[in-house]
Amino acid sequence: LVDLSAVEGTPYYLSPECISEGAYLDNRTDIYGLGATLFHVISGVPPFDYDGLMKVVEARLKEAPPNVCEIAPYIDKGIGDILMTMMAKDPDDRYVTFDECRTDMLRIVNGEQPKLVNKKRQKANE
Repeated sequence: LVDLSAVEGTPYYLSPECISEGAYLDNRTDIYGLGATLFHVISGVPPFDYDGLMKVVEARLKEAPPNVCEIAPYIDKGIGDILMTMMAKDPDDRYVTFDECRTDMLRIVNGEQPKLVNKKRQKANE
């Protein structure tokens, strides 16, 4: 773990790699943060809502992201799937670009299912 005094950001919204020493940070880190923020806005509670900074940090590293639909069952399953993809522990399991994420959100608006992330896909940043 990184020295927590050197970490910049709000612990509830930091990606796991933000609190791992020597980790590579890119736009997928920001996608995680946006997913965590949307989770909080939709459900009323932040993901990994634990007492104490160390519990939040530890959960971020060890636990899979929570499903917003379990906290807010009125949310469309597709939105829950998109948020879980945005907050995947492994950056390779997240959207690579915000455009991929936006496109899946627009699919929900249009009554379609999101495509989410295919790990074998050609990535926009490759």
